[in-house]
Amino acid sequence: MLTATPLSHVVGACIDGLDASKPLSAQQQLCLSDALHQHGFIVLKKQSLSPSELVRFAQYWGEPSPHVIDTFHHPQDPRVLILSNVVKDGRPIGLADAGTYFHTDYSYLAVPARCTILHALDMPSGGNGTTFANQAAAYDDLSALRKKQIAALVVRHHYGNRDDLNHQSRTVASVLTAEQAGRVSWVHHPLVKKHPFTGRRALYAVSGSSFGIEGMDDAEALLPSYLRFVKGVVDSADLPLNVSRELLQESRDVKAIRDGNTKRVLSMLETLAIALLGTLLAAIAAFPLGFLAARNTTLNRLVQFMARRSFDTLRGVDILI
Repeated sequence: MLTATPLSHVVGACIDGLDASKPLSAQQQLCLSDALHQHGFIVLKKQSLSPSELVRFAQYWGEPSPHVIDTFHHPQDPRVLILSNVVKDGRPIGLADAGTYFHTDYSYLAVPARCTILHALDMPSGGNGTTFANQAAAYDDLSALRKKQIAALVVRHHYGNRDDLNHQSRTVASVLTAEQAGRVSWVHHPLVKKHPFTGRRALYAVSGSSFGIEGMDDAEALLPSYLRFVKGVVDSADLPLNVSRELLQESRDVKAIRDGNTKRVLSMLETLAIALLGTLLAAIAAFPLGFLAARNTTLNRLVQFMARRSFDTLRGVDILI
């Protein structure tokens, strides 16, 4: 008999009483499906599946789709992607950095995957692991006004990590070859997306492949107040925690997300400052010389005030995001 034990009050459940290497009955399939839809992700411990058994189990959920990074497809079945940090004879045997930042798998496709199946064969002994965020709970926590404001927004998705496009960085998305990059393109998904089975609404934009919002410039779409949960992270003590690990606020992943956004804000402010300086100089050039001579002290104080305020704002960016 299958049992589902919640892993937290937010997201996740552990399934007992199932051998995933064996064919599943219709009742078992229904129970697993219901558990996934209710809890967001499910864990089946102590499973041992061959590549063919893993693909058969995956087919209960839909047709498995080969990953765009075909470099590390399993030799027995290209629908299985090997994830590993092991290097043999000077060459990696699998994809090492498959998720160093929050993301939703295959959101960069016009038809995203229903789910992702991970089969752990060799795990490190440390406590760090995969962290999940409940984007449906995040949406539920928004006010009625915020829900109305974001109801019609559409997000541009593409393969990659929008917060880190440096190919030498630790948190960049796994780099594609030119041929692989030619197989992905821009797609669009609503920011508020209905679950195809339950109808529950969730925020469908995370720090990975969601690059911008249609109809908004970068400054407006960077992090509007009502899109705080786009990151899948709560950064205010007075808001309900919507992630499965309470220590997430101090994690390496969140620091990378925060640092990436800080860089984007600073770069944007620098660009705006240059543009505003040009406008200010043009305005000064249009003033009569006598006016400037009489007002130069006031103007100097104003510029100093603006500089101080800008500096104070920049110092606060890392705390606010």
